Amino acid sequence: MAMSDKPEKPPPMEWSETATKTMLSLYKDFKVKVEDRTILTRAKMWMLLNEKLKEKGYNFTPGQVENRWKTLERTYKRHMRESLKNGGVRRSGPYEKEMIELHANDAFNIPEIGRAHV
Repeated sequence: MAMSDKPEKPPPMEWSETATKTMLSLYKDFKVKVEDRTILTRAKMWMLLNEKLKEKGYNFTPGQVENRWKTLERTYKRHMRESLKNGGVRRSGPYEKEMIELHANDAFNIPEIGRAHV
């Protein structure tokens, strides 16, 4: 089979602001299901979350969804640490409101400076 005979791959999907906010909104529901053991593994959660995104017209893989979450999580935590180092002087980070809501009851506890801006 010649190179030109291979089917073309669809272009990779980019994480727009709308796609990211949709993912975060869906994640909120799935996070509860993992915590109460309705969904037994995080791998299953990413797969199900990805299926919901596909229903809404987003063509990502479960791995891409998980990686997007990890990137947002890492950025958010770094931003919060930097805010603490700067004596509480802070700038808003990307998707900060959504991330604060998602972490409101987490064990690592968001510093009060983060909660004041919800």
